Amino acid sequence: MYPKTIVMQPLPGIGDMIWHTPHLHAIARHSAQQKITVLTKARSLAGEIFKIDSSIENIIHIARHPGSHDKWWNFYKFSQQIKHMHFDRAIILHNSFRYALLAKMAGIKEIWGYKPVKGFSFINRGQILESEELSLHPRQKADIFCKQNGFDLIPEDDKIYVDVTAIPDLQKRLARYQSPLIVLGIGCSEVARMWPLERFASLIQQISAVYPQATFLACGGPQDSDFAQELAIVAPEKSFVLPMVDLSLSQMIALISMADLYVGNDTSLMNIAASLGKPTFGLFFANDPFNFWPNLIPLKTQSLEGMKVEYVLTKILPYLEKLTPKLPAASI
Repeated sequence: MYPKTIVMQPLPGIGDMIWHTPHLHAIARHSAQQKITVLTKARSLAGEIFKIDSSIENIIHIARHPGSHDKWWNFYKFSQQIKHMHFDRAIILHNSFRYALLAKMAGIKEIWGYKPVKGFSFINRGQILESEELSLHPRQKADIFCKQNGFDLIPEDDKIYVDVTAIPDLQKRLARYQSPLIVLGIGCSEVARMWPLERFASLIQQISAVYPQATFLACGGPQDSDFAQELAIVAPEKSFVLPMVDLSLSQMIALISMADLYVGNDTSLMNIAASLGKPTFGLFFANDPFNFWPNLIPLKTQSLEGMKVEYVLTKILPYLEKLTPKLPAASI
């Protein structure tokens, strides 16, 4: 009989949670009723990512950096709330001592994690990571941890589930437009990793010259609204650019599932597109690329200056040729 399990993944980003999706699924298969509870931070939007995922039974938010659980008395009360949920096992996908302590204070008997803390024996099950492995990318650490502890990963574990109830409204919104549907990932949490508006506009112009029927979905969050609206204004007159910055994350996942490919910044939407199996062209000019999915095509240059529109276009066009025929403008 598998134990009732809580998995602690406190990294705050949406992309962080997407990276850990396969590990959550693998652990769930070895947990009671093939379900787990996930402890994370609200910013991860795990509730939206796993909205219809049957293996994620519950999501608990810890408020830290800053938050109410930074205070030890509130942290203690939080641990007692978890205690009343009667978990048999805690698995901590993080290096921090605090989460092992939280599991201990909650009275959880089995505590698994990446590393023990000197002088404490809170982690009492499973194989820990080697010291040199602790500095690896979060996904790589979780891969190693799962493999050496018998939580075997299978290809289907990477899947994020689409809320199909969102699709009819999106179809109505896109009814006047044709394929290919190209997601432009315009937003990013770091300005240094954002491709400039004028280059997105130039890319639209050059793709539209070959595929005049193409529809460009300028996707981001509400904070990207001005960028998306301006892009729609400066784009060529006969191109089709739709700002899509007013969707919930579960709706955005559904929208990306309907698209033909993604091109844009290294951001959470890039990870979502890759996880959904879409041809995903990530623009890496401010940091080193990673490639956790075979359909993620990282475009790497040494600087923003080097990420020319022509370079991006040479990578995208071969994929578009496989997806859709070229149509003359007169046939639109």
